[in-house]
Parts: sequence; C-alpha cells; structure tokens
Amino acid sequence: MFWLILAVATAFFNASAATVTKRYFSHLRPWEIGMIPTVYGGTICLAILPFIPVPPLDAAFWLAWSLSLPILVTALFFQYWAIGLSPLSLTMPYLSFTPVFVIITGFVILGEVLNLWGLLGVVAIAAGGYVLNVEPGGRRGLADPVKAVFREPGSWRMLVTAILFSVCGVLGRMGVLHSSPFFFGLSLYPALGAAFLLFGLISGRARLSSLWTDPGPALLAGAFLAAEVICHHFAISLTKAAYMLAVKRLNTLISVIYGGVIFREANIKIRLAGTALMILGVAMIGLLGR
Repeated sequence: MFWLILAVATAFFNASAATVTKRYFSHLRPWEIGMIPTVYGGTICLAILPFIPVPPLDAAFWLAWSLSLPILVTALFFQYWAIGLSPLSLTMPYLSFTPVFVIITGFVILGEVLNLWGLLGVVAIAAGGYVLNVEPGGRRGLADPVKAVFREPGSWRMLVTAILFSVCGVLGRMGVLHSSPFFFGLSLYPALGAAFLLFGLISGRARLSSLWTDPGPALLAGAFLAAEVICHHFAISLTKAAYMLAVKRLNTLISVIYGGVIFREANIKIRLAGTALMILGVAMIGLLGR
C-alpha cells in the first residue's frame, strides 16, 4: 500500500504546482505558464541527479526515455494550446480519462491486465474527475464537455493530451522497471525543461525574461514539480500504471479544494458528488485491485 501513499502525494504536489503557477503567472503567455515550473523543476532534478546511483541501463530504458521526451513535450504543447483556445470547463475534464486510456496502453505496451474491481475503480475516478469540472446552474452542464468535442477546438486537443499522457505514463513505468525510480524521472525532466525552453524561445511563444519575473513563486512551483516527479516514478514502479495514474487524478479534487480556499470558486455540491466517486474509486483500487 506504500504506492498508494506515494500516488496521493504525487497528486498533492501536482495540484500544488498548478495552483502556484496559476496564482502568480496566469498573466503570462500560455507557453510561459508551462515553461516556468518545467524549467525550474527540471533544474532542481538536475541538481539532485549527481547524488543518485546510475543503475545498469539496457535498451528498454533508452527506448522508454527517448520516446517519453518528445511525447511529453507534445502532450504539454497540446495541453496549453487547448487551454488557450477554449474554456477550462470544456477542456480539463478530458484529463480525467487518462487512466482509462492507460488500461489500453498498459496492456499493449506492458501486458498489464486489471481485475474487475481495479477496472471499476479506474472508471469511477475518471467519472469523478469529469464531474468535478461541470458547472451546474450555468451555461455549461454535464453533457457540455462531451458536446464540445464537436464544436470546441480546445476540447479535442485536450483529449489528444489525455491519450499522450496515457502513453507517457506506461513508458515511465517501463523506464523505471529497467533502471530505477529516481534515475529515470530525475534524468528525464532536465531534458524536458530544456526542450520546453528551447522550443518556446525558437517558436516565439515564450520570452526568456518571464523566467525571473517572480523567482520565489517560480522556485516553489519548480520544487513542487520535482517532488511530483520523484513520487510519481517511485509509485509507478510499485504497481500497475493504470492504478497509479488513476489515483494521481485526485489532483483534480485537490485543485478544487485549492480553488475554493484560494480563488473562492463555488459549485460545492457537484464537487462533493465528484469527490465521492473518486474516493470510491480509490477505495476499490486500494483494497480490491490486483
């Protein structure tokens, strides 16, 4: 059950990094918003890397590492592209389907098969994450994110993001199984930060000066991201990718809590319904999933 604690910690650090980034950097360009925690977090990972023993590295490790980097960069590109094009409530629900896609990618790449309770738990968490992003009583209801696939340019891009994240998650498990949890994540994210920075500067989507507009919060966001990387890869080395990534979707719930406390967001009743589904899913995975 130690993986479950690590997965919940991963969700907490992920939501915390996103909240700090939104609180202090939402006025910047979309690519800069993602670049800041990625560059700072990658730098922290790079500083820790020399203290991590280098494990034996085989062909499977290098395959997972080399594929993870461009797929992760592409996923982040689609994510921030989607956020820039369409309302958050019509895009963010699709990230909740990442663990559902992992059921397929995990089977294809790693041969992982979930039992019935684990499968139901993944679906419950995905459904809960979806419900958390609905806006009752307003212009957007329960079915609107589904309808938005056919009319909102950002919605299908976020669905692509969820699919790409499902591939990255499985490749990450493959990488840590053929190296070590600490080495894979800590070696990947400095390269990710560098790629994110270079692409942003070359494409004109980001300015170098944005990295030090508010260095304190930027460093905090980077520290949360580095902690997420460590907990994520440690947790995914201990259990099936679909289970770990499903529990990580609790970041949606934690983000809602942050939203209510820090940004005074409302719709608490529907949020509680989504929360109940997610907790039920975690219970099924943690107690009965095999």
